[in-house]
Amino acid sequence: LAYLTLDATRAVFAIVLLFSTLLKLLFIGLLFKTQSYISKYLQDMDFDNIYIGDVYERIDERRKNESRMYLLPLKSHERKTVFWHKIGYTGAEWVRAIKAVIKSTILGIGLTMLFAADNYLHSLMYVLDVVTQGDLKLGGSSGQSNTAAAATLLAGDGFAAELIKGILDGFLNLMNIDLTYKLSGCAPKVILSSHDLRFRFGILWATLLLLGIFSGYLLRLRHIVVGFFYPMAHQRRQVHLYNTMLANRMRDLNTNRNLLVQRVKENRLQHEVRLLSKPSMIAEVAPKLAKVLRLTKGTCVICRDTREPGSEMYICPVDGCATCHQCQRIISNDPEFCVACVDRNEASITDALGKLEQIYKNRSPNLT
Repeated sequence: LAYLTLDATRAVFAIVLLFSTLLKLLFIGLLFKTQSYISKYLQDMDFDNIYIGDVYERIDERRKNESRMYLLPLKSHERKTVFWHKIGYTGAEWVRAIKAVIKSTILGIGLTMLFAADNYLHSLMYVLDVVTQGDLKLGGSSGQSNTAAAATLLAGDGFAAELIKGILDGFLNLMNIDLTYKLSGCAPKVILSSHDLRFRFGILWATLLLLGIFSGYLLRLRHIVVGFFYPMAHQRRQVHLYNTMLANRMRDLNTNRNLLVQRVKENRLQHEVRLLSKPSMIAEVAPKLAKVLRLTKGTCVICRDTREPGSEMYICPVDGCATCHQCQRIISNDPEFCVACVDRNEASITDALGKLEQIYKNRSPNLT
């Protein structure tokens, strides 16, 4: 039992030493990753440049006031890759958070097993403490032995007499030996892990789980911290992000324009308007409930973006054709301009197509 206990103690000590070394290496790795992130943040404009900040919003507001092409609010496909007032997690953030929670759970289970092993070893060693509470006494003085009296019984000075006398002296000396062992001095005196230590472990485990759950928000926070210490780099990155998204938006608008012209040529625009303007089942059955649940949304006939009716989405009262304000401004300055009405009111498709092409041609120089 003693050998098994010693081996178990050595194993636990080795595991604790291994964990301590891993934590030190983890801290060094954290410092290395921090330095790597800052270096890439300062050198690469596209690295982790997916967060819209105050600089981006000021640029967009200025362009909007100048009646130029602006970007906010973002389109639905842009909101999937760029963070702007986003609360929920993206798919990648969910995967990262789940991995962090799993790692924290495995670490917590491992430490819990160490505490269980500590309890088991304590129960084994406590038996030795109980057994070694008394004293062990061997031999003792008789108090009646007298070597002189025994010597008088032996007469002569020969070899046999001396031999017998020596044997008797040896036995008498053994009878006078007092062997008392205090077993309590050999007791292991085991100590169980304190409740304070277990409480700290519980707090640490809960902290790791919370950090794993909110890892997505912590990753969003890092660009704010770096931007605070490097304001000029933050401003350059915001301008670069705006220019990149502006070029992408312009390319998308040109593509949507060509698709719109193609639909007019094929005489499919009115049919698509009827499909897009059809309300949902809940809106047909309970329009007030749909309004409360914000289900009364319109889909832009040009870019197919879905938004709620308001300042950024115009709903034609004639046929319910929805046009977002950003797409509408590239065609006409009239805030109530409707592409479907132009197509429907013209005498022929050719005239409608020519009018749309002329409108786009006149508006193209004002987009940049």
